Amino acid sequence: MGTSKRTKVVTSDREKWDKVFGGLVKLLKNQQEQLETLLKERKILEDRIKTQHERWVSDIRLYDDHILQASLIFCVKFGSFWILKLGF
Repeated sequence: MGTSKRTKVVTSDREKWDKVFGGLVKLLKNQQEQLETLLKERKILEDRIKTQHERWVSDIRLYDDHILQASLIFCVKFGSFWILKLGF
């Protein structure tokens, strides 16, 4: 006895669904790998942005110190000039 027509149809449908399911699994695995790569790249970018921010904050503090020193030097020189000019 051979296999019935109904058994062949069920087997054919099963094989089609197996292919569809296999394709979906492959697609999901690919998307998962892409997401993991994006996550790693995001972390790298986050670290670079934090580092750049820290550099900018450090630069601002340095420039503030330079401005303060220049202001003090100016005040000392300007004040000394007026002290000498007024004869104190």
